[in-house]
Amino acid sequence: TEEFDVIVTDVANPQWFTVRAKGTNGLRSNRQIAIYFPGAGGNGNCVLSCFSDSDVGIAALTEPLANFQSCSGSTTTDVVIDLENIGLFTESNFPVNYQLDNGAIVTETYTGSLAPGGSATHTFGTQITFPGSGSYTLKTWTGLNNDSTYCNDTITQIINVSSSISIFPLSEDFESGFPPSTAEVINPDGSLTWEDVNTTGADGNATTASYINNFSYNAAGQEDELQFVNFDLSNVQNPATAILTFDVAYREYSGTYTDDMRIDVSGDCGQSFTQVYFKDGATLATGPNTTSNWEPSSAGDWRNDTIDLAAYIGGNAMVRFVNICGYGNNLYLDNINLEVQSFASLDELNNLDLSIMPNPANEETTIQFA
Repeated sequence: TEEFDVIVTDVANPQWFTVRAKGTNGLRSNRQIAIYFPGAGGNGNCVLSCFSDSDVGIAALTEPLANFQSCSGSTTTDVVIDLENIGLFTESNFPVNYQLDNGAIVTETYTGSLAPGGSATHTFGTQITFPGSGSYTLKTWTGLNNDSTYCNDTITQIINVSSSISIFPLSEDFESGFPPSTAEVINPDGSLTWEDVNTTGADGNATTASYINNFSYNAAGQEDELQFVNFDLSNVQNPATAILTFDVAYREYSGTYTDDMRIDVSGDCGQSFTQVYFKDGATLATGPNTTSNWEPSSAGDWRNDTIDLAAYIGGNAMVRFVNICGYGNNLYLDNINLEVQSFASLDELNNLDLSIMPNPANEETTIQFA
């Protein structure tokens, strides 16, 4: 095996390489198979250009997320980027920019010092406002004057904006595609996560449900979220009820290999979450252990659970279902429903002009509202 160093104009550019043998008397072999090198481009895979030792780039766009949920009627949020310097010099006072679709460019100056090999977070002072629900293109980029390493200068992200739900009851049965328009999947490790599956439902008939394949998911402790858009309960007047129900089906693999499910609710538009439900192992299970790759086969394999969301009436409720992997067995969810009902207060009833006829009544009576 022979190794060669090849000089190229710029490692960020794509290149073709091929090798052939050179013998005595000027003899040369026919050209061999060419190998394509796509270039050291793209964020996270960027190499310092040969033309300059200076660099400033964007390692990640951390806010807004690709799926942005409006909350409390607001579609305004921060734009936050992670900066990186793969150059050889400390850089400061350089421009950073963002643009939504073809709108006005927002330019600010990063006044900190970014050391060679260092990273920093910049939150733009000017927030971004999405016009409404829909898909938007957000472009962020740096503008260091003497930067010749362009492969990490720009990140362009499609942002899907969804509105809060304020009309109830809500019913999600996963029969219209996955993830549904009412939810998003958060999959931190990019591995197995929530998906849809055809199986036997809680009524014993064929259905489409959401499930996660813990049977094949060897990632103990890994959390995957099925997060619903914000439920806007701000216009619901007390006294009222807000009841979340769902069907769940699960079997443990064994007492050692078992999984958990947690449900969290945020009342502050996703800034913080509170646990409202947690079941694990035998408590979560809807039947005996099995070492097979399990799926429901009858109505008896399911259980209907209930969560009271009355504490969030008058505000917001963002709900997420969290699978906590224990390399156990498959977890199924279906028929997630939120029922919201308001009732007349005693004072309101007292203020009504009511007539009851006849009074006293024997078998029938008529109530008349004036």
